[in-house]
Amino acid sequence: MFAIAGLASINRIGQRIRNERFHAALPRLREIAAHDHRLAPGYWWPMSAEAEDTIACIESGTGLDPEAAERWIGNKERGPWIRD
Repeated sequence: MFAIAGLASINRIGQRIRNERFHAALPRLREIAAHDHRLAPGYWWPMSAEAEDTIACIESGTGLDPEAAERWIGNKERGPWIRD
């Protein structure tokens, strides 16, 4: 999701990469935002919050303010680390 959000965001010179293919991901991202409240691996915010940020990037070119990490800053729990 992070990569999609980055690619769908406004770049440094104020131009937005318009790619309608990102819109194909919106139904799945909305499903994740509504139902997947597991913590993101290694982080303190849930997958649903990451999906909300990604949806905002696709639809408007910018993420939510505050972003997921800032909205969930008080959460002391962390998601599982993925190891080999």
